[in-house]
Formats: sequence, structure tokens, C-alpha cells
Amino acid sequence: SDRQREQLLPDEDSRQSYELGRAFERQYPYGSVDTQLTTEQETQIREKGVDAWEFVVGLDVNAMLQTKTDVLLMGGENCVQTNLPIPKTNSVYYFEVKIVEKPADVNMWIGLATKPYPAWRMTGWNKYSVGYSVNNGNLHQNSPFKGQHIGEQLYVGDILGVGYQPRSGIVWFTRNGRRYKAIASGMLYDVFPTISADGPCSFSANIGQRGYVFIEANVKRWGFAPIEGVVQPPPVYGANQNTILL
Repeated sequence: SDRQREQLLPDEDSRQSYELGRAFERQYPYGSVDTQLTTEQETQIREKGVDAWEFVVGLDVNAMLQTKTDVLLMGGENCVQTNLPIPKTNSVYYFEVKIVEKPADVNMWIGLATKPYPAWRMTGWNKYSVGYSVNNGNLHQNSPFKGQHIGEQLYVGDILGVGYQPRSGIVWFTRNGRRYKAIASGMLYDVFPTISADGPCSFSANIGQRGYVFIEANVKRWGFAPIEGVVQPPPVYGANQNTILL
């Protein structure tokens, strides 16, 4: 209701952010941008393995990449996503995010979303997204209002894990290697690891390039791709009579 919305959006800034987010959803309904893995991207994954993924910092995002998966958010409301979606070949995929730096008053959300996602909105607040609030353990899906309390707060050094089952659209979470029972469902889209915050903080993501804290994910190999890709050898010149070396 409008009254409830007034209470939940206490100031002009939050109301404006909410309205702009709704306008964004109308402008970019799911499927308006094709985000399925292309043949070229699949080749890239085969050749590079997990190294094919990296976070992308758009021009409208106040952030900096320290490595492909280590990101510094530099203040204000920002949201970053990976370049490639999570594959759909296996039954389960999993990634972990370590909180490297975060002042207590900065709110941070970790989860999954489709693309494009409004760069100033938190993960889980808008359509086709699900996010875990690091600050209070609430799970949000497609809405800034209806949070479900599923876990605990996380602090600097803690690790939040996100599990995704592409065939059923189910999402679940771990904290420091312990899995929570609660799940989110209905995420049958091309989804991207999506991390957002409303202030300065930094994180380090693990999509399978090193061991996970959640042991089951190591045993069952739930990483996005093998650590080592299969690089195709270059063509052998001179082996074919028709090759002319210029």
C-alpha cells in the first residue's frame, strides 16, 4: 500500500531510487537484452576455464577492479556483476564472497541477478534478483520491502556462499562453510553473480579458482568451470603443403 511504502521509503532519496528502479524494470523487461552464453563465450570458457569470468565496472559505477574477482567499491550506491552468466550445463554451481573491508554502517548485498540490472540498486531489490543482506541476514527477492530472515550478519573476514541450481531455479546460501536451509526459488533466468553496497567496501570472490570454505562444493566440483582451460594448440605451419609463409 502507499502508506506502507511511505514508511519503508522514509526520505526523498529512497523514494526516487525506488521509482527510478521501477522505471528501469519497465524499460528493460527480462529478455530485452540477450544474455545467453554465445558460442564464442563458450569457447572462451573452454580455453580459459574459470579465468574467463571477471567483474565488470561500468562507467556509472564507482568501483575499481583489483584483480578479475577482487573488487573495491568506492562509495555511494553501486552494484557490480560478472561479464558472463553462470552456465547451465551442470546441476549445481557455487561461488563464495569474502568480505575484505566494510565499515559497520555500510550495507552490502550478495546474490544473483539478470542483466541489465540497475547499477544503483541493491541485489534482491529489483525484478529477477535475489540477494542476502550481509548486515542482517535477510533474504530479498525482487523487492526492497519483503525480506525473509534466513541467517546471520557477516563481518570482515567472513565468507558468504551462493549456490545455484539452474534446472530448478533454486538459490541457497552458506556462511563460513555452513549451509542455510532456506532457499529462494524461481530464478530460471541467465543469472550473474551480483554484489552491491551503499558505501565503500571491498570483496574477494571465488568462483572455483581456489578451494571453497564449503567442503561439499569442493568434493562435488561446483565451480563455474575447471581451473585450467584447454588451450587449443596453434595451427602448425608448414605441415600442410598449401601453407605459404609470407
